Amino acid sequence: MVCAYCSEEGKLTKEHIIPDSLLVVFAECDFTIRGDSYFKADPVIKDVCLKCNNEILSELDNYGSNIIKRYFVDEYEPDTHLNIDYDYRLLSRWLLKLAYNNERSFKRNTELFVQYIEYIMGITEGHPKLSIFAGLAIDTSPMPEFYHDNLKLQIITAPKFVGESIIEPVDPIGTVFKVRDNINDLNMSELKESFLFI
Repeated sequence: MVCAYCSEEGKLTKEHIIPDSLLVVFAECDFTIRGDSYFKADPVIKDVCLKCNNEILSELDNYGSNIIKRYFVDEYEPDTHLNIDYDYRLLSRWLLKLAYNNERSFKRNTELFVQYIEYIMGITEGHPKLSIFAGLAIDTSPMPEFYHDNLKLQIITAPKFVGESIIEPVDPIGTVFKVRDNINDLNMSELKESFLFI
């Protein structure tokens, strides 16, 4: 079998889609949803050689996990000013690795990532044309809180981008809301693919 990163033949190991070092931070999140099925286990892919898994990819996982632990675990007050110190190259390589692993695990088209493998592995110096947006999320889903609180971290492929709020007020003072009848997609003509890490 051939490694998905170095293309060398050899014994392949299990590579976590979301790093184990990050999953343990959210130990209460013990359900994984994969398509139409759900289970109590970590999502993995079995097509990475031991060397790639334990060296370069492990270093990226450590970097990304430390960023999350440092900035995205604590609760903040509404007026908190937060400066996030990060290395763009390491962060972008890590996020591309996660998305590439996720797409392979679903057996989707991974052609987009072929051009980035050397960048992910730290072989090439140039930066790909890539935008990263980060923020603190507020759950506005109508689903019960326990549903989301127990889900493992996941990657959503091709999330929908909308040009305005999906809800609108029904009454003049804005105390009752409904989902908009017409939700306009945000048009981004140069966007090839997008991923949401939640």
